[in-house]
Amino acid sequence: MSVTVTQLGGHTGSYAGDCAIVEVDDKSGKHIVIIDTGDSVIWKDVSLAKYVRSLKTFKNAKVTLVTTHFHRDHFNPDVVAQFKSGEIDLHVYSNAAAKSVKFPGLGNGVKVMSLDKGETKVDLGSSAKLTYYVPPTGLHFDDQNDLSMAVRVGCDDFSYLSFGDMTKDAYLRLAKHLGGHLASATVTKYPHHGNFPNNYIDYYNRNLFGTAVLISGNSLSRVTETITALLNRNVGAVYCLAGTDDAKTAFRDCWKAPNRPVYLSEGAVVKASGVSVIDHNATYLTVIEKSMGRRSKQTDSWERVNEQWSDSVEMKFD
Repeated sequence: MSVTVTQLGGHTGSYAGDCAIVEVDDKSGKHIVIIDTGDSVIWKDVSLAKYVRSLKTFKNAKVTLVTTHFHRDHFNPDVVAQFKSGEIDLHVYSNAAAKSVKFPGLGNGVKVMSLDKGETKVDLGSSAKLTYYVPPTGLHFDDQNDLSMAVRVGCDDFSYLSFGDMTKDAYLRLAKHLGGHLASATVTKYPHHGNFPNNYIDYYNRNLFGTAVLISGNSLSRVTETITALLNRNVGAVYCLAGTDDAKTAFRDCWKAPNRPVYLSEGAVVKASGVSVIDHNATYLTVIEKSMGRRSKQTDSWERVNEQWSDSVEMKFD
């Protein structure tokens, strides 16, 4: 049995693309869940469709596409069109978000799971469970971020929680509807690419962010403030998944600070053993298993980051 979540920050467009791929391989079969498509290619000239086809779990797998909301950096029809007929089995999205943009559906025989407000749980094989959190609509019914849903992946070894671009107000409406804050997760994908001030975090349960936080984003003005607030709350580590040169520049100031658990990477892989980063210099998506050691304090060049890791193993969960 294995459960793996790969959160990608690599993209070539001007948008801060967001894409995660969940793989489950157990006695019930193989399952792949794509949480958002990102804006364009996910790795140099590798499309999302090409990457998914390359996965060992792809053959005979049931493939589900989850759209947290319909902004282009999370759902790009051109990216989806690169999948062949029959490669995507199910499309999951919020009914309110789809209605807001008059989404016509994917067609091609793809089944649809349109979610109303609240919590919906779905088994992912016999090893994992998906939980979808759809906020009740508010005053901004045409604002996709305010309609964005969150997605949790849970298994025996860890949990992963992606907030899409959920706004503070949407989260508060969701928490009120559910009767309390969401449970914490081992690894959390921070909402809206980290582009929220400190008081955004204060609306969450103090322990919501768990062991590690992933920020998938572009050049955003408040990301330094967000990272500082996360570290002040004793988050184990913050992984900045920067896909463009502008994004690398935005995150570098956080990374250069000595003895701070902030890591720059093109992507992060979450599994039972902990979190690893993806080597941006690799010709393909290569996971560097020993990349979560301490960084050399003398290193100040993004291009040399992966050459300066110590021999320590990747960050492990408690």
